[in-house]
Amino acid sequence: MKKNYRDESNRLISSLSELWPQYQCIELVACTTLKIDPGVILTAYNPFGVNVSRRVNQRRSLLLQYQIRRLGIDFQVVWGSSIDGCHAEFSFVLGCSLSEGLRLAKQWRQLAVYAICSNQLFLYDTQKEQLPIMVGHLHRLWTVKPLYFKALCQRF
Repeated sequence: MKKNYRDESNRLISSLSELWPQYQCIELVACTTLKIDPGVILTAYNPFGVNVSRRVNQRRSLLLQYQIRRLGIDFQVVWGSSIDGCHAEFSFVLGCSLSEGLRLAKQWRQLAVYAICSNQLFLYDTQKEQLPIMVGHLHRLWTVKPLYFKALCQRF
């Protein structure tokens, strides 16, 4: 059966427009303070914004971590979480350029990527070139919660 790329493209646009406001209201939960600035925050969870099983997300995260190590990129683990804590994604803060982060995000089928610059967080759309959205200052978004971080990791 021939793929209808127009339908697939329309689904991506629809998915991104639904998720975009959620991407702007986040909390970053870590077990330590931020050690990488500038950098990029990337996840392998839920490719193209489509929910997949926990097992698939875990496997994708391990493969992404393997790739990051193989490329020799410094990284720090963080959970990107909704403000209410109902949704969290295992993520990596990467010590790499924005262009490298965008390339990796596209490779891992992510709709968006966060960039850290001068203690501020910016949201980039990976599907089209447009100006980033400033999400906020990291001192408001980055939360050090070792016990909560550990609990999230145990669910991972």
